[in-house]
Amino acid sequence: MGNFAETPLAPLLLSLARDQFEGVLTLERPGLARRFRWKKGAPIQLVSTRPEDSVAALLSARGQLNAIQSAGLAKKLEEKAGNELAALASLGVPPKDLLLALAGVLEQALADCLAWTNGSFALAFEPAPGNAPMLPLSLPALVYDAVAAGWRPDQALVALGVRATQYPTLTPDAEAKLGTKLLQQPSVKAVLAQLGGATSAFEAVRDARHPQAHAALWLLDACGALTYQASRATTGVEAARTSGPEIEIVVASAARKVSDEDVRAQQQARRDPAREAAAADLRKEVCELHARLAELDLWEVLGVTRGASAGDVKRAYLK
Repeated sequence: MGNFAETPLAPLLLSLARDQFEGVLTLERPGLARRFRWKKGAPIQLVSTRPEDSVAALLSARGQLNAIQSAGLAKKLEEKAGNELAALASLGVPPKDLLLALAGVLEQALADCLAWTNGSFALAFEPAPGNAPMLPLSLPALVYDAVAAGWRPDQALVALGVRATQYPTLTPDAEAKLGTKLLQQPSVKAVLAQLGGATSAFEAVRDARHPQAHAALWLLDACGALTYQASRATTGVEAARTSGPEIEIVVASAARKVSDEDVRAQQQARRDPAREAAAADLRKEVCELHARLAELDLWEVLGVTRGASAGDVKRAYLK
């Protein structure tokens, strides 16, 4: 069990897909509970306390369920509570309409849950019974839409952690992880145009100049479609500039025996009131900053302006 304050739903859903989760994911908030059954890393069924979450409700809204079928469904479920899909199929609803409606219900429910600012989740690991057809539902696309709509750029970069200052490149299997359609999103294409090992993740978001660039980069990272280097890749021109003989200068000095007076002087320096005052000021500054983290964006945390260069940002981050 957990809550969205500690474990946001967006990365949780992607991790379940990546780990090929099988079982039940329960999402709750006051007045509403939804149970999603998963098979091989994909949601296949929904049980909800909200009547509008049913397949029949969506079919009715789409005009694919007439009044006679609706009445017949209610009677069947009243006589014997059971599988809604089986009851609808027995009333003559085409299989294609059922599958599309099921995918639509799951998509709408997950999108709604992704917008929750509070709530809890629970996982129950158990094999999914029977064979479930593949549904036309893209979890990465759902998560991308939620992050693009609800996350600020600094939230996405903070979620990357140290990788925000590292240098990403696209993995060969990125298309298999995200899908061709998602890779063609304008924001994703804008970020991809910045990658190549010579641009840090932070710089890629900044230079992409797209309002959803932060969501695109975060999604690429969360889906495992990026690989990182700790240092900037050297281009051919840079290599030519830096090539040449390597010279190492070693300065040797005579070893000096440390006396008791030296030790006492070092201990006195460590007890110096000015040094202790500086340490106290720094400790106070850190504590005050920590208390304000929730209200600051990434640039304010680092103490730089939004137009700061990548070098200034990196130096501030390391400091």
